[in-house]
Amino acid sequence: MRNTPHPLVDWSCTPALLLVLGALLMVATALPSRAPDGKPPHRAPDGKPPHRLPGPKALPFLGTRWLFWSRYRMNKLHEAYEDMFRRYGSVFAERTPGGALVVSIADRAALEAVLRAQSRRPYRPPTEIVQVYRRSRPDRYASTGIVSLT
Repeated sequence: MRNTPHPLVDWSCTPALLLVLGALLMVATALPSRAPDGKPPHRAPDGKPPHRLPGPKALPFLGTRWLFWSRYRMNKLHEAYEDMFRRYGSVFAERTPGGALVVSIADRAALEAVLRAQSRRPYRPPTEIVQVYRRSRPDRYASTGIVSLT
């Protein structure tokens, strides 16, 4: 009979631990967020809080970026947003990999309401997807565009 040494670490609980950690991450990312000043998030032009707007499912750590690896293609960005506006309506929300909320607006009245509202927003951070697309089309775009960081 052969004696086998006992392992230094017992890994038998690893699957359960990973499942619990995954569940905790999903719950934490699903909780409604608050603005950095502690106030509830701003409301969309239709009166809904941004975290309640329709939109694609966000995954922990990936946000809605996974859509551009599966359903949509980077070189067909215009088609991706046409499809999302058809699916979710003229105002919908996406999440960045960092968890920031991005609201896309196709309705002129809703856009006017947002632009006329007194606030620190709209804030348009540089978007990797748009930058990659514009770099891939130097015949149409001389730069990656103007981005508002105010």
